[in-house]
Amino acid sequence: MSEQGVALLASALQTNAQLRALSLQGSSVGDLGVVPLARAIRHSRTLTSLNLRGCGLTGEGLVLLAGGVADNRGLTALDLSANTMNGAAVRAVARAMRLNNGLKSWLLDDCGDSLTA
Repeated sequence: MSEQGVALLASALQTNAQLRALSLQGSSVGDLGVVPLARAIRHSRTLTSLNLRGCGLTGEGLVLLAGGVADNRGLTALDLSANTMNGAAVRAVARAMRLNNGLKSWLLDDCGDSLTA
């Protein structure tokens, strides 16, 4: 999915009151594409499940996304597996975990050595 496609999807997500689950697994969202998505997630009140497995996210994008997740109170499941985390991303995700106690399922498989160090 192109950056423009993600931006259009994020815009729709902000106004959609029906969507509960969104899977972009394997899409080429990347760090630039996640910017509007993180903003939409921050404001979404209906989305409960988000799958971003293998979307080409790295530390910078994951930090932005974690900020949106920390402020969201509707998400209960998040899959960030198969993206590349660095130390900053690990800290941002840990902070989001502390702040968003509504998230019951976090999948972080195959995110690089930062999670095991």
